Amino acid sequence: AFTSWVGGYPVTGSFSRTAINAESGARSALSTAIAAVAVVVVLLFFTPYLESLPKPVVASIVISCVIRLIDFKEFIHLRHLWQQERNTDFFVFCVVVLTSLATGVENGLLAGVILHKFLRWRYKKNAGVL
Repeated sequence: AFTSWVGGYPVTGSFSRTAINAESGARSALSTAIAAVAVVVVLLFFTPYLESLPKPVVASIVISCVIRLIDFKEFIHLRHLWQQERNTDFFVFCVVVLTSLATGVENGLLAGVILHKFLRWRYKKNAGVL
């Protein structure tokens, strides 16, 4: 509740719900309340009809909404930086994505932060003082 007052993002918020809200043109916090009511209504009245759906079908519905949150242009930009300057950001990005897919988002983020801090420390240590 505190994050709404300071402009933060709740950690337990659903990215797929955010994607659906953004795609439908929602612009206010009221849209989140309406989405929450819709979820409650679906859970109360439509669960018997939806429980027979296979998990891959539900996953494909979620993925089709969330795929629009991925910025493929940034991936291409990082890859070009890697090819031209050997910038470490693309390497950190790849480690975060692979670790997140293999072990979960929290572990992926932790691996990315640790690797990024290590690489910055290593290159800063060897760099000359201006």
